[in-house]
Amino acid sequence: PFDPAPGRITPQPQERPGRSQKGAAQKPDFQELLRRASREEGGVSLSRHVQERLQSREISIDSQQAALLDSAVRMAREKGIRDTLVLTPDAAFIVNVPNNTVVTAMERQAAAQRVFTNIDGAVVFS
Repeated sequence: PFDPAPGRITPQPQERPGRSQKGAAQKPDFQELLRRASREEGGVSLSRHVQERLQSREISIDSQQAALLDSAVRMAREKGIRDTLVLTPDAAFIVNVPNNTVVTAMERQAAAQRVFTNIDGAVVFS
């Protein structure tokens, strides 16, 4: 814009973060960025329900088990699976892949006589 005073800088309107501008793509909010970062790091989280179940059933998740869960989620994501059954040598887990969250857990022996519903894939480690 024209400024009659020589040497004076006229401030231009700036875009405000989080607000959409005409023709501009909307930027992701903080929660979405946090979800993306969690997925990229590969860290699977445990729902509060699962944490209580693990304690009551005396199931522990060691670093090897956590690595298997992370690997299973990556494989499931590559196949487009949303809710997967993950069978490890010691336990069975239901994982919500988009949220990287374990929603159900039980010992492998208890899983032997179960019917799993509301899943669209399975990753099995023997």
